[in-house]
Amino acid sequence: MPQWQLKHRSGELYPAKFEVLKVNEARALKNQGWEQAFDWSLYIGSQHPATPYKLLVVGNNNIQGAIAYQIKDDHIFVDLLENAPFNRYNHPNREFVNSTDLLLGEACLQSFLHKKDGFVSFIPKSKLYPYYTQRFNAKRGGLGLMYLDTVAALRLIELYYV
Repeated sequence: MPQWQLKHRSGELYPAKFEVLKVNEARALKNQGWEQAFDWSLYIGSQHPATPYKLLVVGNNNIQGAIAYQIKDDHIFVDLLENAPFNRYNHPNREFVNSTDLLLGEACLQSFLHKKDGFVSFIPKSKLYPYYTQRFNAKRGGLGLMYLDTVAALRLIELYYV
């Protein structure tokens, strides 16, 4: 059965998986250096249409990243996406170099599984538009929206879901 592969800075690949983020884990993220402006606990429970997931190395409970997304009529919408502080692009000793790829890749995989043809949309921080365009071939929609189409989604899945 295929599974996600996190790429360590050494080049070694680690099997990875996604699990639903629990409320106690969501609350603990801010104390672990995660973005203070993001409140992951808002996505837990039936009040919000998005569901939050955590990215884990198989056999290890350290959260490598998190994503909250919802299933729309014709695509998956990513409400929130965040790497663990030690996996961010600007971290001098970044542990895993493709955690963002897996977070978006999981949304793409779910888009295919829900018959949405791989389409995924999101609204990135303003300074990240060029990053998503260059790294993921994301396209611009209206009102600040970016999206991944079928081709971009398949690329992510084929790279890291083996």
